[in-house]
Amino acid sequence: MKKIGILCCCLLSVLLISAIIWGQDVYSLLQGTAAFTDYEPYLKQEESKGKLTHAYIQTDIEMITGSYAQHGAVKENEMQQKTVYYLMPIQNGEYFITVIANGEITASLDQMENAFYNSIGTNDKSYPEKLTVKGGFKLLQEEEKQLALDYFKSYDAKIKTIDDLDQLCSPYAIVIGQINHITTASLWTLLWLWIFVFSILVLTSAVYFSGYLLKTLKSDIQKLSDRCIECLDEDYKQATPIEGLKIGTYCLYKKEPLTMRVYDYDNFIWVYQKETLAKKKGSFQVCAYDLQGTQHILWQGDQQKTAEKITQRIFDRSHNALLGFESFIFEYWKENPGGLYEKLKELSLINEKIARDKKQNEPYQKKYLLLEQKNINKGKHEKERKRKVRKKGR
Repeated sequence: MKKIGILCCCLLSVLLISAIIWGQDVYSLLQGTAAFTDYEPYLKQEESKGKLTHAYIQTDIEMITGSYAQHGAVKENEMQQKTVYYLMPIQNGEYFITVIANGEITASLDQMENAFYNSIGTNDKSYPEKLTVKGGFKLLQEEEKQLALDYFKSYDAKIKTIDDLDQLCSPYAIVIGQINHITTASLWTLLWLWIFVFSILVLTSAVYFSGYLLKTLKSDIQKLSDRCIECLDEDYKQATPIEGLKIGTYCLYKKEPLTMRVYDYDNFIWVYQKETLAKKKGSFQVCAYDLQGTQHILWQGDQQKTAEKITQRIFDRSHNALLGFESFIFEYWKENPGGLYEKLKELSLINEKIARDKKQNEPYQKKYLLLEQKNINKGKHEKERKRKVRKKGR
């Protein structure tokens, strides 16, 4: 149960932390896209970053007038490795904004760029069909601005500084397929992951608070004798831990994933350790049969000595149990498990009577031994006295 509580806390922490970091981006994704024109008034001011950071917009690209940066290895039929910084005219061609694209869409944007260059100095103004894209905004870094500045310098000598560039080109870029540096595909994946984690959290919490995992433990406790129930807490505290088990005086406690089992020694009728045929870790087992004819695997591991030690300790505390596996006992058990229990119980009662009689006779035996020792000592003293008298007479 403690592990379930820890698991719930961990899941809740992961859910809350990720929601704080990416929650607003996921919310923008769920809201859907807004028109690019709604954000145009903020594109000239870097102070507008707070309004543009989590924006998710849609716009039509009708013309690309050039590109000033490209990175990523490009191989044949592997366009997804290519990232390009394009320039798109806005506000009737008086202002430009960078469009950052990668992957297959760069092929369409390259066609637009080539069509623009081919139309210069000709009457052919036919361009490819407009391209509708979705994405978010990014504030360009100094290095990226410098690349843009170098591009514009080559066309206009009057542009010399970043301030000059800002009058012509926005300090922001549209990043296709991203919101706040995160791809929309990743945000969808994150959303489904949240739903999955939340479902696990709800299910785990329901199992935890409903007490379902304690169902087996409660059932085990109900089967315990009155003697075991009365001293259960104290017995568990004083139990000796061995390899995932706790061997108490009256009960055996076995830790299992997310729960625990409790066994009354008096309910065991047959205890033995065996080696499984599979030669792998966990090839030794400690098994026990109970009065109901159910086999329990109490321990499993790869140490034979540990298996023998656990078996012996359980047997020492099981008053009505038989120790060791024999095939004829197994056959008899299958045919008449109740009969085997009665015989073992009868044998146990006989042993208890012998032990009780022996205990009752101990005071008389001690008294007899004391009298016998007293007589021996008296005889020794008498012989010593006579010896001294003879010496005195001489």
